[in-house]
Amino acid sequence: MQNIETITQRDDLFFCQVEAIDAHQAVQTLREGKSDIILSFHDENLLQTPFRCLKLLSAELIPVYVGNEHPPRFTPDQTGIPLLNYTPTSYLGRLVNRHLSTMNENLFRTVFVSSMAELLKRMALNGYGVAWLPTYLVHEAQGRFTRLDLPAIPIEAYAYRMETRLNSAAERFWSALHSLTPSHAEKNL
Repeated sequence: MQNIETITQRDDLFFCQVEAIDAHQAVQTLREGKSDIILSFHDENLLQTPFRCLKLLSAELIPVYVGNEHPPRFTPDQTGIPLLNYTPTSYLGRLVNRHLSTMNENLFRTVFVSSMAELLKRMALNGYGVAWLPTYLVHEAQGRFTRLDLPAIPIEAYAYRMETRLNSAAERFWSALHSLTPSHAEKNL
């Protein structure tokens, strides 16, 4: 993430640790003081006091597969399209599965599951099926994907912290994040 690089270059004492944990664990790390700031997708567990947040990203999940064939390899009127899906307990998995529940139940058949969007992107690039990927990952693939003609799913990501004062390094990081986001993006919950 280029913005994190920019922030770390401003402060030699900056330390960042990245862990993939679920939203419940993230809330607990904040409440217990084990984390100063977390970066996470929108989640109701984090949208309540005593937290503050900064909106960092708005994007969409779109269904894509590798290739550029005409006619397209996959269409919404088919059945049994191989699906590369997120784990059902992950935030993106819950979003995609909720969306899929409104469609023909035979449209997809799940062939691979992961909580990591980057891994699903790799699997899709290797031709294993359709994945609902964030638009920023699709753009990184530089035109190698074709979009399946289905509606997109909006997603948002935030930085969260406690309302209380943080240590000076964490406050500097929050200020730096704040300077990189639109002024209306911060919310005191």
